[in-house]
Amino acid sequence: MSNIGSRVKELREKHSLTQKELAEVLGFKSTRGMQYIEYGERNPDFEGLITLANHFNVSLDYLVGRSDDPSPPNVKAEKSDIDRLHALIERLNPNQLNSVTRFIESFLE
Repeated sequence: MSNIGSRVKELREKHSLTQKELAEVLGFKSTRGMQYIEYGERNPDFEGLITLANHFNVSLDYLVGRSDDPSPPNVKAEKSDIDRLHALIERLNPNQLNSVTRFIESFLE
């Protein structure tokens, strides 16, 4: 089993997904593609790797075996972006603020 294949299988099982469910995430019509990947007979293409990394919220380095740390890289917001958001937030009424807060929290779940 290739390192990528073993990582994909480990992540799939950790998230209680079937090969069929993960195949659908990758746009495969059958589970055969997932079997090839998990058994190391084929590797996902670049888009597939990105899709998997995003789906499981892991770094590409972890997915391909270059790192044992699954944490995705932190993307820091620029101070100007934070200042702009702060200025926009100050203009919201309480109902709008509540809606925006729930919306942002949904991304972090």
